[in-house]
Amino acid sequence: MFPEAYRRVLGADGVRQPLAGVVIGRLSIAAEPLSTVLLVHGTTGSFAAAGAVMAAYSIAAAISLPVQGRVMDRIGQTRVILTTTALSAAGFTGLILLAHGGASVAALCAVAAFAGLGTVPTGTAMRTLWSKLVPESDLRQAAFALDAVAIDVAFIGGPLIAAAVIALASPTASLTVCIALTLMGSAVFASSRASRAWRGAESEHRRRSPSVPSRWPRRPYRPAPANRAGGRSGRSRGPEPGR
Repeated sequence: MFPEAYRRVLGADGVRQPLAGVVIGRLSIAAEPLSTVLLVHGTTGSFAAAGAVMAAYSIAAAISLPVQGRVMDRIGQTRVILTTTALSAAGFTGLILLAHGGASVAALCAVAAFAGLGTVPTGTAMRTLWSKLVPESDLRQAAFALDAVAIDVAFIGGPLIAAAVIALASPTASLTVCIALTLMGSAVFASSRASRAWRGAESEHRRRSPSVPSRWPRRPYRPAPANRAGGRSGRSRGPEPGR
């Protein structure tokens, strides 16, 4: 039986499209390691080389994801997701071409790191959307639980998809499917109204107060009082003696 709280979350306005995009994108992320390892091993004959390539990818992804989150706070989600999608697709396409072209392990590691820099942050972006899509605090807990279930489903289904495609075709075909899933998931997520409208706290602050920090309020200008000679002084004077 499907819990009622999950039904209410999925029935909330604007939830289904970005959530579907996240699930599709996570399927790709979950399928990429198996596809990459078997592709590199199949072309180099070395699991050590395959491990080095995956290490380069993972390190680059770990470095890039926090930076992507910071950039999303500044410019919004759409441009970051589209840019990283292009980097990821280009990186894995390059990995396929170089692997079949007999490139060195160093070159394969470099292009894998490039793909890792383009790890698409749809999961991070989705977590920031929940507070807007589900404003009720009690229901938001169910939303995060549903998101966790979606992660589990993706990381179980992704390797199964990779294994099926590898068994029926090849690791190259499996990695190509991963590229297609990445493009599809990013397109679904980035085209959603919730993602396009989202702005981080920092960008919202700059929009409201572009030149003056909010902790320094503007004060009206008050000219200094004029003295008897027609000049300006920082303090007022009393009447001159004898007058």
